[in-house]
Amino acid sequence: MQFDRLGRPVVAISFDSEGAKLFAQATTANVGRPLGIYLDGKLISNPVVQEPILGGEAQITGRFTLEEAQNLAILLRAGALPVKVEVIENRSVEPTLGRDSVNAGLRAAVIGIILVLAFMVLYYGSFGLLADLALVCFVLFFFALFIGLQATLTLPGIAGFVLTVGMAVDANVLIFERIKEEYRLGKTWRASIDAGFQKAFRTILDANITTLIAAVLLFSLGSGPIKGFGVTLSLGILCSMFTGVWVSRVFVVPFCGSSEDARLRGGSPVEFIRATHINFMGVRRIAYVLSLVLVAISLGSIFFRGLNYGVDFAGGTLLQFRFGREVTTEELRNVLGAFGLAKSVIQRFSPNEVVIRTTKLSQEDQSRLSALLKEQFGSAELLRIEDVGPAVGADLRRMGIIALLVAVGGILAYVAFRFEFRPAVTSILALAHDGLTVLGMISLLQREFTIPILAAILTILGYSINDSIVVMDRVRENLAGRKRSEELEEVVNRSINEVLSRTINTALTTALPVFSLFFLGGKMLQDFALAILAGLAVGTYSSIFVVSALWVDWEKRSPRRR
Repeated sequence: MQFDRLGRPVVAISFDSEGAKLFAQATTANVGRPLGIYLDGKLISNPVVQEPILGGEAQITGRFTLEEAQNLAILLRAGALPVKVEVIENRSVEPTLGRDSVNAGLRAAVIGIILVLAFMVLYYGSFGLLADLALVCFVLFFFALFIGLQATLTLPGIAGFVLTVGMAVDANVLIFERIKEEYRLGKTWRASIDAGFQKAFRTILDANITTLIAAVLLFSLGSGPIKGFGVTLSLGILCSMFTGVWVSRVFVVPFCGSSEDARLRGGSPVEFIRATHINFMGVRRIAYVLSLVLVAISLGSIFFRGLNYGVDFAGGTLLQFRFGREVTTEELRNVLGAFGLAKSVIQRFSPNEVVIRTTKLSQEDQSRLSALLKEQFGSAELLRIEDVGPAVGADLRRMGIIALLVAVGGILAYVAFRFEFRPAVTSILALAHDGLTVLGMISLLQREFTIPILAAILTILGYSINDSIVVMDRVRENLAGRKRSEELEEVVNRSINEVLSRTINTALTTALPVFSLFFLGGKMLQDFALAILAGLAVGTYSSIFVVSALWVDWEKRSPRRR
């Protein structure tokens, strides 16, 4: 059973090669006529053939209730086999909740885009306006590809799109900061633009490939909605590369005129971060202490408090109800106790909307509980069901660990290939620092650790290494032109200061739409957005204070001829 774009339940059918041929013949000969589906001689469904179905994939649509669609899906899976069928995983969302959640996510996306557009104009002036035009092109290209792939827009998919809105301007930020640096060296705007695009391209490529590694893993190792998140994240990365590097250049070059000494018409109204000369390496030992404290607190919380595993990983049943009046936790606890579910976890979404997490319930017990709640409180609308067996939960935990290990291994291999082994190792240590800190926050706050949270952590890994690559790439460039009298700490300090505005601006442009998602995207996306925001903060910190500091100390302990 699946859901259409409006959250209505539909029943999906797939055939093997032989069945696809037979079904194609049957539907071609019976367009516009009902096609009866029988089980043991009894008619269980009579859908009308809308068009020839040639690909072996079909959907039965109609005005199903959630229970009717579930029953039909079970009957179709069972066929005429005289065996007991056990549903090991079931996730259902009522149309009202699905529609409300999707609408909330879309509102958050629109507001997030507006915030990013406003920030770019405020900070970069006319350049920001050109970046906004490129961002509009990004949105158009993204949805053109999304529709062309006939992908379904899910709630995690919307979250992925909102996240890539902020990441889409990262290429423009890198390029514009490079252009400003070249212009400060005395070049004309035209020469500065050419050099800015050329020098930023390699950094943009490296940074996006590492994020793409995490996105591909989400698609290949994830399940259900997480695949949708992986698809939207991958599409967003590819589209942002195209619009940030090539489309923005189409806008920028003509805007500056054809004259060799043309100046940019219209400057920035305000620039928050100007050229800095901060001694980051001078405080690296303080940063070490802070990082060790963060990691220690996180490990302590994970060890002693543990992670609050959701149904995804622990198995069991999650039921979300909306009542006709405000229901207290005590009232609900009494009813659940009478039903034998006194140890259930109750989470309030609003005064009249709650989520109940309990041990795995059969469909019969779910129906009985719904009837009991309606009898007790007058109205109890079942909005969402997540039913996961223990075996599936264990398998999802195993796949989650594999995804994290493969992501770290893939990023390590790529960074080692593009840079050197030592920067790769220090970057991986910083990733472990970032991931553990976010996990510790989830544990301390006892937020549910679910598949979307795992997706957020994988995304954070890609984002964090993105930042680290920008810093290390500048260090590598400055080392090539290093003066003999210049100490290694001075080169690293200069490099971090040169990319500081890019680092802060990228964090802001990514955080703005995620803030929108946190406050306006609804309860179902709030924990995901919280994890991303925490990851943005700690990832920005580690790229500035941790990666380069570890590399400097490693290099000084075993100096090599350069």
